[in-house]
Amino acid sequence: MRENISYIGGSHFKYMTMETAKKVLSSGQLRWSSPALFNDVADIQFGAPVSVVAEELKSIVEKRLHALYSNAHLSSTVAPEITRLMRRVKMQYPKLSFEEFCDISSNSIEYICKLAELEFSECKVKIEKHLKTLKVLCLTDAPDLPNMWGYYGDSHRGVVMEFASDRKDNSHWNKAIAVNYVDRLETKLGAHAALEAALGNRLVDGLLMKSYCALTKHKSWEHERERRFVDQTNVTDDYVDLPFNPNELVGIYSGFRVDQDQDFSTLLQRYPKARLYRMEMQKMSLKPVPQETTSDHIKNALQSA
Repeated sequence: MRENISYIGGSHFKYMTMETAKKVLSSGQLRWSSPALFNDVADIQFGAPVSVVAEELKSIVEKRLHALYSNAHLSSTVAPEITRLMRRVKMQYPKLSFEEFCDISSNSIEYICKLAELEFSECKVKIEKHLKTLKVLCLTDAPDLPNMWGYYGDSHRGVVMEFASDRKDNSHWNKAIAVNYVDRLETKLGAHAALEAALGNRLVDGLLMKSYCALTKHKSWEHERERRFVDQTNVTDDYVDLPFNPNELVGIYSGFRVDQDQDFSTLLQRYPKARLYRMEMQKMSLKPVPQETTSDHIKNALQSA
């Protein structure tokens, strides 16, 4: 898990179809989604059905107990009943080995395992509730990514919108977080999590949820260069449409297959800082070419008409 989260400012780019672009421009809203809807194995681990393997859990419990049994100063990080049992046994049989202790306390170890399974089941319910109100907005760091145009830009018939803060502070556009791409999923659900739940350690933790659920994807998606905005809401629906500051839409990039007669003038009146670009193929690379018309020019033309 990430020890901390670093935020990214600057410009952020959202790929979309032309139909979606018109809806965004007319409504002034962007759609944030629940992580439960994501399709990558790393994205959905908290929503996936998970069972605790009894033998694995028992092994972990015994290792934890062994560490405590070897410690002269027994801590209370195991069920209180086991801690008290350890103290009594060590006082009465100071030379008793850990293996012998396990033999005479097998019922207590089973008790810890059952407690862990029960606590973990309750914790999973809390995680699922937490996920329902977690909402994520997915963007990337550039408007010229060919794969992104293919995936989300309707094969170059769509649009990329560029968003950037018009303030130094207090704008969520200054709080983007880069997705962590991994080649091996380090799941946080399973026997270890069950024991931690039984010991009273929090699993429904904001940083953990962001790091492992909303900000982790498999390396096969690394070419998307994704950055995300994560917000805890009170909305349990799969989606929520949230408004953005009109001054923070600073660029609109149309795909090279978009009809050159496509007119954004009416929709852009409310976005004074938005500049228009058209993507063009130059030496097998996509390049944004500024268009003469910007929303400022449109606004001036409408005022003088």
